[in-house]
Amino acid sequence: MENWITTLADATRVADDFGKIRSQFKLFHYPIFSMKGAYTVSSLGAERKVGYDNGPAGSIAEDCYFVMKAYDMGFTFDFIEGEMWEFSPFTITDFVLQRKRWFQGILLVVYSGAMSLRSMVWLIIDFHNHFLQILLPIFMMLDLYNLLPMHILYQTLALLGYGVRLYMYVFGIFKSADCGGTMKGKSFLELTALCLLTLLLVRPIHNVMNFLASLFGMWDSKYGFYLVKKEV
Repeated sequence: MENWITTLADATRVADDFGKIRSQFKLFHYPIFSMKGAYTVSSLGAERKVGYDNGPAGSIAEDCYFVMKAYDMGFTFDFIEGEMWEFSPFTITDFVLQRKRWFQGILLVVYSGAMSLRSMVWLIIDFHNHFLQILLPIFMMLDLYNLLPMHILYQTLALLGYGVRLYMYVFGIFKSADCGGTMKGKSFLELTALCLLTLLLVRPIHNVMNFLASLFGMWDSKYGFYLVKKEV
């Protein structure tokens, strides 16, 4: 662990891997919501048919483009049970610029028009949720002045989404300890304290970092590939 803030903020990615990514491959064998490409195994034949040389739109989030193109071509997928570890970004700047590249890369894939709508529909819906991060300050102001809708259905869905988001931090922290990762060797009390620290202090910082990444991703050049330092 090089940076407590970025590592604890990344706890949600652990939950994302075990939830969204794992379930789509185990239950449906398709990348309904795309995938992360940090640890990918593909057959040589499939890789040659799909290819990684997909022009500018497929060069920023090359993993997303590759898997959605493969999905569109009829390939199936699965999840390999195992434990893989990786470093979180070492600095907050790297964290923001890494997320900015992801945002821009997936945006290029979504608007490339290279895949059928049938293959892309859920990725398009999932991606456009990121635009809500740009509106985060507005939502906070509306909530502060009680200007958001007070309908019971809206409140229920909002609380459900909020609760799931908090749970993702807790799950990621405890799973990192269970799998022998970042939190290995820490007691239950220490892990609980880390969860409280994350929810109270790191989560607001994480929201700001995601907001900046989405904001910069909208207005900055879409074709810059920022390399995150992960060498100790």
